[in-house]
Amino acid sequence: MKMIYKIKNLFYKYMFGIFIKHNLIFIISFIVFIFLNIIENLLHFTNGRKENNKIFQFTMPKKRDMIKIVIIMVIFALLQGGITALFHYYITKHY
Repeated sequence: MKMIYKIKNLFYKYMFGIFIKHNLIFIISFIVFIFLNIIENLLHFTNGRKENNKIFQFTMPKKRDMIKIVIIMVIFALLQGGITALFHYYITKHY
């Protein structure tokens, strides 16, 4: 139980502290990730739905599938933004 508490405190101390100090980097990184990956994910979704090697025809996912795609993208965008802010924090602090 103490280990979980320590990990939680480290996460809050470093990740949220860095988000506050370097929120612009986090926000830009998050938005770029979401924008580029929504296009990529929709293309992958369409390619996975292609049947019998038909000509490429773009199709939008159903509402439930779109929600799943967006939830996964937001999770990874948060991670990517946090890691980018973390690297920026250490680079500016140490170099």
